[in-house]
Amino acid sequence: MLEMRPSCEHCGADLPMDAAHARSCTFECTFCAACARDLLGDVCPNCSGELLPRPMRPAALWEVAPASTERVEAPVDLDAHPDRLATRPIDGDHPGVALRRYARAWLAGDLDTVIASYDDGFVLHYGGHSELAGDHVGRDAALAAMAEASVRAPRTLVSVDDILVGDDGGALVVTETLARDGETATLRRVLRYRVSGGRLQECWLHDEQQEVIDRFWRPDGS
Repeated sequence: MLEMRPSCEHCGADLPMDAAHARSCTFECTFCAACARDLLGDVCPNCSGELLPRPMRPAALWEVAPASTERVEAPVDLDAHPDRLATRPIDGDHPGVALRRYARAWLAGDLDTVIASYDDGFVLHYGGHSELAGDHVGRDAALAAMAEASVRAPRTLVSVDDILVGDDGGALVVTETLARDGETATLRRVLRYRVSGGRLQECWLHDEQQEVIDRFWRPDGS
């Protein structure tokens, strides 16, 4: 039976048995969702296991199976935790861990980690009607397509606005600025991913303003 620890080890936030924002590892190290997501990358700082949503105990059982009252206070060494994230095996990671690792690397400009996040067989799907539209099969082909898009219209990641996670993948909602021939456009974009083995297997790019993307990705001289 789960102990249902009552608080976040790092920040001390209350986590009652019906807390939807409780996260725990298999050893029941327990954190709030904000600390797990924003500070720890959904990885336990004690065992390097994944931090996933803790099941809620039905209210009808609270009296016969009460939660632990012992508050564990063990603030994380946030300077050391990035080394743990960088050296742990990732093959079995849940899609949420993989996507958050990728998003952090993208925001930080960590190109090595970004590239390592793609599986060798990664497939990139670009929509629209530009020359770059279609399926780019294999990591090398996908990277070449991304590089060509960036040459035609240099892009700047402004923010990662949301990370949506499911059992087989998820999506990043981002804001990017594209530039070409003195014109700039700031766009909201959705990148939907299939994730397996801790790596990105497939990506579909959905743009709210596809006609703008097509114009920015036109061939030189057209």
